[in-house]
Amino acid sequence: MAEANPVEHLMEETRCAICLDYYTDPVTTQCGHNFCRPCIAGCWAGLTSNFPCPECRKASPKGALSSNRQLANIVQIARDFSQQAAQLRVEGECGLHREKLRLFCRKEETAICVVCREAKEHRAHEAVPLEEAALEYKGKLKTWLDPLKQEKKDIQEHQSIVEKRATALQTQIAKEKKRTLAEFDRLYQILRNKEQIFLSHLEEMDKKITVARDANMTKLSDEISHLNELIVEMQEKMTWPAEEFLKDVKDALKRCEDVKFRKPEEKRKYYKVYATMDPTTANPCLGLSADRRSVRFGGGMSEALPSSRSRLVSSPYTALLCVLGCEALTSRRLYWEVEVSGGNGWSVGGNWRVGVAKHTARTKDTAIAPSPVVGIWAVERRRQQGTYQALTLPVTTLTLRANPKKIGLFLDYEAGRLSFYNADSSEHIYTFRDSFTRTLLPYFGVCNKTELRLI
Repeated sequence: MAEANPVEHLMEETRCAICLDYYTDPVTTQCGHNFCRPCIAGCWAGLTSNFPCPECRKASPKGALSSNRQLANIVQIARDFSQQAAQLRVEGECGLHREKLRLFCRKEETAICVVCREAKEHRAHEAVPLEEAALEYKGKLKTWLDPLKQEKKDIQEHQSIVEKRATALQTQIAKEKKRTLAEFDRLYQILRNKEQIFLSHLEEMDKKITVARDANMTKLSDEISHLNELIVEMQEKMTWPAEEFLKDVKDALKRCEDVKFRKPEEKRKYYKVYATMDPTTANPCLGLSADRRSVRFGGGMSEALPSSRSRLVSSPYTALLCVLGCEALTSRRLYWEVEVSGGNGWSVGGNWRVGVAKHTARTKDTAIAPSPVVGIWAVERRRQQGTYQALTLPVTTLTLRANPKKIGLFLDYEAGRLSFYNADSSEHIYTFRDSFTRTLLPYFGVCNKTELRLI
């Protein structure tokens, strides 16, 4: 192996083994190796004893370092020489012999002068003229130009594909973002509308509670005033002479006995009725389900209606066809629910009627106008007018917030009260107050676009 260039060997000896650059403030360890002061300080950072040499690993108990000023001067000379050689190399001259660089050493792959060619370090190496070496290396580089260009083209095509995919994804994300915002805006609007409806409902309930409270407070205040007057009067009578006191004592005692405070009626429990429909009372044009809990106009139901003379015929006042329930309603507090739906895809907007009727209604063989006068208490929807009404005499028009799909019926037989509610929203529809003395039966009426089902 050829000997190393003395200049290069000098350059290597002026470089730190840690940072591989020229020494900066060189120091010497106890083992004799040189390092930059900042480099060795960084290696020993955090140590308190046994400071190892980064090069030979020999430990120094105290980490003593001594400045090497002579090495610092040599480093400075090497720096200056390196800068000067670099400047001469740029100008095309040998930094050692001041000759033109005319040859190329294949072994060292560097330009040399004719004197360097005969020197010991290059004598055994092959050297060719610079122009010949340049042509040779240009040829080698030329063979790589086409693959490099193709590589560049492939990368550019891939870059274009990546950019198009990213653009497409960003466009899709923008559309999805816009759709999501629109959907949430729609949901927010629905929630805001429901909020307004709910708040309006609560406000209406609050107003009703306030009105009822004020009415009760006024009534109670009047009763208190009346009692105060009666107490004052009775206390005054107690001071009268016996003869005058006994003149109207019976009337005074009766007035005291008649005073009795009635507490508000407590919430009462209602029992659910598992009602069914009586096919013997159904209009011949009606059809009942097999479980007798659904009725609609026409056939198609499983229940075949038996022959009977006690059927309810249609009323000349309405196109509704009616049927009675089987369960007798004569005591306790009872409730049941009726679902209103459209048969064969029809809407719930047809004619229907629900309520109770006296059991004697099954024996009537003539059409009647339903009302409490003839023993029928019911509410109905009239499709033509799109209105709801209680079948009083005359009828009472009802105003509802929403079309009910489920009707809840609450019957307090002994109190003589029948109430109707929207079973979904608990909205009160109407309350009949009467004196029930006969057996009552559930009562139903439908037209050809409605189906009623007990639930």
